[in-house]
Amino acid sequence: MTKTIALIMAGGMGTRFGGDMPKQYLNLEGQSILARTMDVFCQHPGVDHVLAVIHPEAHNLYTQHAPQHTKILSPVNGGDRRQDSVRNGLEALKEIDPDYVLIHDAARPFVTTDIITASIESLTKHSASVPVYAIPDTMKRVEHGFLSDPIDRTNAHAIQTPQNFHFTEILNAHLQNIDKDATDDTSLFQEMGLPVKAIEGHRDNIKITRQSDMNVAIQILKGQKK
Repeated sequence: MTKTIALIMAGGMGTRFGGDMPKQYLNLEGQSILARTMDVFCQHPGVDHVLAVIHPEAHNLYTQHAPQHTKILSPVNGGDRRQDSVRNGLEALKEIDPDYVLIHDAARPFVTTDIITASIESLTKHSASVPVYAIPDTMKRVEHGFLSDPIDRTNAHAIQTPQNFHFTEILNAHLQNIDKDATDDTSLFQEMGLPVKAIEGHRDNIKITRQSDMNVAIQILKGQKK
């Protein structure tokens, strides 16, 4: 029987966001951002377990703000880089040896059930997949604080999470590229010469990065309640 694990990346300390608490533990309309994110995966019938990778100094925060659910495994300590944190999480899953792993940002609480379903289904045909969202805005380079050349956005898409993989293949990609700095896990996968399938994302699947994003998040919640 196929086994699927959601790996929630919650190891950041929120330097861009500011404040006294990492953003994933902040209250968003009565529930922490982390809890909202983990709940979506816990409630999905296709996800067997959920594992959070957290900062070594954030265990008390995690205990206070993570949800309670039978699918949730004990958290794993992250590393210096996101890449190191993902590898720590993957290595912690070796004993379980899942078929699929969905790697998701803790600060994306609006991932939809449909995205998770599509992520799992895509792995029955492909070794890796990622939700993408077409960029609607006009794009231009900025050089020395001024607009420069336009960027062709014909095929431009924003990469979201979860980023989805066959477990053994993404673990090998991380182990073989420890010394490389990758912005995301699909980059490491592509370093191995392996293709990544693009699946449909959603405009609401935002990553809360700055204070202003909290206002956007509240508006999304209000829209969901209508």
